[in-house]
Amino acid sequence: MLAQRLFYLTSCFLVAFGQIDPLPHGLPPLDLRYPKRPWVLPGDTLEMSDTHPLPQISSLRFHANSTYLIVMVDLDVQVGQTSTVVLHWFQPNLVMRNDKPWLEPDGHGKGPFGKHPAEYIAPQPPPNTHHRYVLLAFEQHEQYMFPGCFGHIFPKTMEARAGFDLRQFVEVTGLQRPVAGNYFFVHNDGPTTVTSSTPTPTPTTTWIRTAPCSQPVIATATSPAEVREHVRGAQGRQTVM
Repeated sequence: MLAQRLFYLTSCFLVAFGQIDPLPHGLPPLDLRYPKRPWVLPGDTLEMSDTHPLPQISSLRFHANSTYLIVMVDLDVQVGQTSTVVLHWFQPNLVMRNDKPWLEPDGHGKGPFGKHPAEYIAPQPPPNTHHRYVLLAFEQHEQYMFPGCFGHIFPKTMEARAGFDLRQFVEVTGLQRPVAGNYFFVHNDGPTTVTSSTPTPTPTTTWIRTAPCSQPVIATATSPAEVREHVRGAQGRQTVM
């Protein structure tokens, strides 16, 4: 089972850097929508202004006696010539309620971080880019506990969220294959500004941040020391999420 899970995550998030559809064949769709907007189909393009509220996750396809967690990442962040993944949302402890058509947090959780989400950061892709935003739903098993070594993800900053290693997180927490997934593109429909005509450089390096967990983990990429300085600098220059 572990080998199957790691193979899935490798195909989903390493190959994803080089392919349009980051979801493997056969993964059931995650039914989601933004308030007052149609259901999102895999590969849809949404306006940035429509993605500011928290998305709603339909309870369709989920089980009443199970608990779930949602992870949302941007696969196409580029800082200089380094590409990376940015975590936009982590929400644990989602359950079905009889009177609601959406998954909702139940307010419970194990450990010091058990009840805390990594709050939603709305997509903010730079103009004229084509970022893929991926949402995956996992069943949250009874022994699940948020690992303290990932405690850096909670601030809503680029420094905290850049380089999120989903494969390591899944291995450390013992989560299984996702039960549903979806992805979409976001078009920046913000105010038009005059920008430089200099083309964006092609990424030459992939950076994934390895959390300092005591459990055995598998590295996904080398981490150049200078990328942290690029990430810090990006906060004051241009939003790349």
